Amino acid sequence: DAATSDAATPTAAVKTAGPDADAPSSSDGAPHRGFGAGPHAWGAPRYLVLHGRRLLWWHSERDLDAGRAPGGQLLLQGHAGLTDPSPADLATAKDQADLLLAIFGQSADGAPLRWSALLPTHDAKAAFAHAVQTTIRSRLV
Repeated sequence: DAATSDAATPTAAVKTAGPDADAPSSSDGAPHRGFGAGPHAWGAPRYLVLHGRRLLWWHSERDLDAGRAPGGQLLLQGHAGLTDPSPADLATAKDQADLLLAIFGQSADGAPLRWSALLPTHDAKAAFAHAVQTTIRSRLV
């Protein structure tokens, strides 16, 4: 159930933006902080999990089940929340822009971090947004 604190959303495409988000692309054209290595601007689908105050992603459910380290994490603490997607994200999402969800928080070292997720359906977007908002509003115990 995506509305719980351990929400999982398979097949979400995700991009990150942080202090070095505007870093130049590597030789293969993939941004250093983004996930643009797939067949389109949003890259291959990722497996997202909201676990407590951590939003984590893996390349696949198989990686998650095998106990591999996540490909990245966004901490929903301090200054964290949902925001509008960037104009660049809107432009690359094109006709799927209404499925974008932009989440900001911080990296493990406390640096500001923003991820944009392209969810597979409107229901998945609404449920995941609700789970993130519920997590942010909850008190740390």
